[in-house]
Amino acid sequence: MDTKQLLMCILVLALLEVINAHKPNQKTGLRCDKCKGTKCPLLRADRVCDGFSDCDDGADEFNCPTKPCSTEAPTTTFRTTQTTTR
Repeated sequence: MDTKQLLMCILVLALLEVINAHKPNQKTGLRCDKCKGTKCPLLRADRVCDGFSDCDDGADEFNCPTKPCSTEAPTTTFRTTQTTTR
């Protein structure tokens, strides 16, 4: 393996580490290592991907599965009254 291939492998491995560092673990929660220079607490699994950012950098909401949108249109019921004219 030459130097160029070795550097490419190191770059790919480093990129995978960065991606996995922000990937939420639904069973054990997430540790925000650095949120704008401050330490974040270990978040419980139910606080990861809940739609609310608990870390300053939003790391707890990265790489979350998308929630399906409702395709149903809201329904409105109108009541009408009959009027009679003479």
